[in-house]
Amino acid sequence: SILTFTLGAAIFLFVTLGLGVLISTVSQTQGQAIQLAIMTMVPQFLLSGLFFPLYAMPWGVRWIGYLLPLTWFVKIARGVMVRGAPIDALWLPFLVLAVMAAGVFTLSTLRFRRDLAPAGPAGRADPGEGESVGDGGRAGAADGPAAGAAREEAPA
Repeated sequence: SILTFTLGAAIFLFVTLGLGVLISTVSQTQGQAIQLAIMTMVPQFLLSGLFFPLYAMPWGVRWIGYLLPLTWFVKIARGVMVRGAPIDALWLPFLVLAVMAAGVFTLSTLRFRRDLAPAGPAGRADPGEGESVGDGGRAGAADGPAAGAAREEAPA
């Protein structure tokens, strides 16, 4: 059924988008993000059963394949396209992908919020008294507290 395949593809898309957001929050540079993305994609292609059947892999490698989202999407895609399986016959791959989507999005959201949260009192994200946004706080320190107070009282 087209609906079953589309639903599986949508859930798989949520998992991969969540992984992308998680990678972007962990990476410091664009190069790191590209390398991490490749490091997550290559094992998925090789260990998901897409090219090589899972049953032909040693157990130590096979369990890694079961941790990858592409493995479960391949099961959905093959079930729908080859066997014409209904959605109730594919409940396990759908459930695993849904749990992965929830877990990855939760992790990426927590990491993203942590990156956006203001730093503690020593490294505040908002400018305090005598500080301006563009100068890293140097203007208030150079002019002294009286100059900062005078700037605040001056009419705009």
